[in-house]
This record gives sequence, C-alpha cells and structure tokens, in this order.
Amino acid sequence: MRQKKLILTVVDSLQPAALEKYLGRGLVPAFDFLVQNGFYHRDCVSSFPTMTPTASAAIATGCGPGEHLVPGFVWYDRERKEHINYGATLTAILKLGPCQVLENLLYRLNDTHLGKKVSTIYELLAAQGITSACYNFFIYRGSKEQEVEIPLSLKLSSLFQLSSRKLFGPDQLILGKLTKRGAKIPWFWKSPFRKLGVNDTFVGEALKWDLENGRQADFSLVYFPDTDHYIHVHNTSGYKKSLIRVDRHLQKVLNCFSNWSQAIEENVIMLCGDHAQSDIGTRKEALINLDHILSDFPRMGLRDRAETGKEIVVCCNERMAAVEILNDSKTVRDQVIASLLPDKRIELIMWQENGRYFVRQGGSERMLSFSSGEDIRDNWGAAWNIEGDISALNGEIKDGIFNSDDFPDALTRIKQALDCRVGMRILLSAVPGCEFLSEAAPVHPNGGSHGSIHRVDSLVPLIISGSDQDLNKPRIYDIKEYILNHFNRR
Repeated sequence: MRQKKLILTVVDSLQPAALEKYLGRGLVPAFDFLVQNGFYHRDCVSSFPTMTPTASAAIATGCGPGEHLVPGFVWYDRERKEHINYGATLTAILKLGPCQVLENLLYRLNDTHLGKKVSTIYELLAAQGITSACYNFFIYRGSKEQEVEIPLSLKLSSLFQLSSRKLFGPDQLILGKLTKRGAKIPWFWKSPFRKLGVNDTFVGEALKWDLENGRQADFSLVYFPDTDHYIHVHNTSGYKKSLIRVDRHLQKVLNCFSNWSQAIEENVIMLCGDHAQSDIGTRKEALINLDHILSDFPRMGLRDRAETGKEIVVCCNERMAAVEILNDSKTVRDQVIASLLPDKRIELIMWQENGRYFVRQGGSERMLSFSSGEDIRDNWGAAWNIEGDISALNGEIKDGIFNSDDFPDALTRIKQALDCRVGMRILLSAVPGCEFLSEAAPVHPNGGSHGSIHRVDSLVPLIISGSDQDLNKPRIYDIKEYILNHFNRR
C-alpha cells in the first residue's frame, strides 16, 4: 500500500481552551472533522521560552534550545557580542538597523543561529529520498539549494544593503513573496501591507495550489501566523474570530480532495500550536520594568557596540526575560537576583551553577535546585536529583515521580533553556497577567502575550488525523520523531 503523505499545520498561538470553546458548535467545521476523526490532545507541551523561533526550532529538530541553540525572539550573542532581534518591535528594528534585523530573520536564523549539530526534519527526510515542503515556517534549513529574491520594499528598508542569495531548504521552499510560486495569489496578499505573503491567506492558497496541481510533497510543514498578532491586540477574547478564519483556510485545503474523508485516507494531517497565549493586565500593574529594577547595573543598550564598562544585557521576550551577566561575574549575578526577588510578579528566577540548576520563587524564600540524576523521575521518564523546596515549582513528588501542573515538564525545559549557548545568565518567568518591559521590548497591556514557562503559555492542542498511531504525553519535541516513524513504517 502506498505510504500516506503527511501535512503538519502549525497555528501560531493556538490555545486549547479557546479551540475547545468553539468545537462542536458548527463554527469551526474543519477543526471538528479532524478532531472527530483522529486523536486529540489538549496538553501538548511547548518549549521554553514559549516564543515562536524557539518552538519552531524544537518542532523542526526534535530538540530543546540547549541543543538547537535558538534562545528566543530576542537574545544576546555572547560570542559575537551582538544583540539578536528578529523584529519584535519597530523601535528595536530602527535601533539595531533594518538590515541587521532582516539578515538575522531571513538568513542567519537558519544558517548560523540554528545549531549545526542537530538535523532538521527536512534534512533527515531528504537523506531517505522523501520530499518535503516548507510554507512560511520559521525553520526551513534543508539539503536543496534554493534561491530567494529580495522584494524592492525590503531593499529600500535596508538601504539596498540586503541582497538576494542562495540558501539551503527543503525540496519546496515558500517564504512569502521571497520565493517564486506558480500559484496565482492576488498581489494584495503578497504586498508589504500583508507582510509580503507571510500571512494565513497566502499560505492557505499556496498549499491549495500545490494540492490541486499535483505538486504536494511527501511531507509539508504549513505555518499560519495571523492568530498570534490578532490575540496580541485583542487578548484571548479574539480567538473566536481568528479560529474561524483559520478554519476557512483548512476547509479550502480539505476541499482539494473529492471529500474530506479522502483527505485523511491519503494523508496524515497533524495540527498543533507552537505556544499558547494568555491575557495581560493594565499597563500600570502588568508591566515589570526591568530597566527600572536593575537601574543600578550598567546595561548594554541596543545601540551599544562594546561591552566595556557594562555588567548586564537585558533581553525581554514578552512574559519571559533573560539577564545576561557579562564577564560571568558571580557577584553581579547574586546582586541582580537580590534586586529581582522582592517583585512578586516575577514568578520564577532561574540560573545555573556548577552543574546544578536553581529555581527561586519571586517574593518568597522558596528555592530548589536540581541536576540530572537517578533519584526521582518525571512524567517523561527523565531522572533527576532534586534538593530544596519543591513548592518553588508548585510541584509534588508521588511514588518517586515529580510533577508540576502549573509548570509542565519543568525540569527538562528549564535545563534546556539554561544550557542554551555560552555565558552566565538569569532567566525570568512572569506570573500570569504580567510581562517584562525593557528598552524596545514588545508589550501588550490589555492584550495577549506568551513566553513564560507557565501552563497558560505552554500547553497547546495537538490533533493527529488519518493515522492509527498516537503520541503518549506529547511535547512539540516529539513531533519530528513521529513524522520519521510514519515514513519508516511499512
């Protein structure tokens, strides 16, 4: 029997509670069909931080940030002494320079930032002679040489410093208007006003055209980005309108077949979020101003090009933040932690020392430390040595198993985040309803946000339709192995 093809659809910021609110009501018939004809998980665990570049790298490589080396949307490259920002805010773009931001997002994220020691799903499938396609997904690194064409609008914004070049991707690489497509998609959806094709409509039409014209790859990774921005602006009350829009695109894809049942007879269709979103309070109470809290420490700003005389770098990823300790000074690190501790809006303060990982709860004396060991296991089978107060992670140990409902897969995700790249750093996670503020940081008072390790940002839906094989206790890390097993199954 011919092996089924597989379509993995990632909906940015898809939240399980929001999806379930509209299932079975006739509002999202495509979602309904996939859930009713497959396996549904409401608690698939994302990576930490719960930011799209980090989560996308986890999906594509099956690894956490300690291995794939993409720390977030905003981070500091200690080796190059360079701020990395993939375009979080207009202010950040202007301060760093449009050319630098675009260069990082379009090229270096895949060519340089993504770890060389890990393999992407596209690379692994190509080695087996299995074709793959990427539709606007952040991580596209593959084995086939591809060519992109920089639109005039991007050339202008970079003062003609950004040039077209060849890169390596899957067999079919779709990056909005940057790659040539046979699909006849109206100009409007490829315009600068619609992110040059990095939008749901463009992606849906590109996949639809490939299906209708016999160009479907064995494996397709399809990314719908628009829900993320919509929830940032409208908070989680905006999910209804956004999910109905996504569902219409899914319907068009399913309609490419003689009927929807044929779609899952010929394909395994997987659908998940990269992370969820949660509501943020008002500006006065919700924004944790790290520039103010850490004002006693000389900070390297976005326009600074040298570390001389600086002690810290602050990198805010919405509801998560990293404080880089320059020169790896333990004295400065301890002073920074002491300055952060009184603020109860900082839910967790995390750092690493001498092979152990420390977690301190903001506004309290609760602290634990852990390392890889043999004493205690978690729900995914990893073994740990844990010391201190497990209530720092709202956890419990029962029958030798550590669990925290509020912080799913906490120990592995904290370890992976702290292991990401060189240098001493402190990681912060905000309580639900709050996010971090610093120079040019993206903030969303009265809107939606994500980034933290808390379950409100970390749990996403996962649907597997058209297969008799399910995933047990799924994490987004596990999706790559599932896909490989599907194509190796005879």
